[in-house]
Amino acid sequence: MFTIEPKYAYLFLTTPFVFLWIVIFLLNKENYSRKKQIIVSSFFAIIGPISELAYFSDYWHPLSVWSGNLFSVPILLEDVLFGFAFGGIASVLFELLSKDKVFVAVKQNYIFFRIFITDMLPFAAFLLFWFIGINSIFATAFAALFGTAIIICQRKDLVKNALGSGFIVAATMFLCYEIVFTLTANQEMLLVRGWFIHGTSFDVRFLGIPLTELFWGFAFGTFISPWYEYNFSLSNKERV
Repeated sequence: MFTIEPKYAYLFLTTPFVFLWIVIFLLNKENYSRKKQIIVSSFFAIIGPISELAYFSDYWHPLSVWSGNLFSVPILLEDVLFGFAFGGIASVLFELLSKDKVFVAVKQNYIFFRIFITDMLPFAAFLLFWFIGINSIFATAFAALFGTAIIICQRKDLVKNALGSGFIVAATMFLCYEIVFTLTANQEMLLVRGWFIHGTSFDVRFLGIPLTELFWGFAFGTFISPWYEYNFSLSNKERV
């Protein structure tokens, strides 16, 4: 076990996700899936640092090995890495493990409208949840589930993809966290320092892993995986 300095804790937590992203990319031989992984990863590498504006206020505030500011937005290196890795993993892991491929047929019509309703409506839902006092970790998770509901109401062929991805992503987060927590001798001290809900009624854990993290991972797993297919491919019904 290692004693981790607070400055390096977030980077240490992010490392298994980056490693898994690389493994998935190397194992995934299909050009479409690789393209999907890179596109979604790039998108969430941008969303990650922006989302921290909410998380820093009421959920956590980790230290970073490098941070800067883009206008008024704080940019942590680890946020970029985690957003990139998590987005890519969530986008293709279910398909890779289940071999349940979604056949691709790009549809140009209504792409911007689809992206609008799957991005802006969940964002509006997040703002509503957050402004009424719901902690940001739950507000973002509920918003992601709302986005998933929008997608599967219109693309019922993506229900299996969404739910399967949600459970697989949550399980993946559990394993990555378990590895890091097992190797870290001072993990409780690190949680006390940077995790704002430590010791509150929300501090509920499964085998030592915060359930808030697993719930967040499940919610975004259900959203990220079908998001790309909904916006950029046709359903079987639409292909007929």
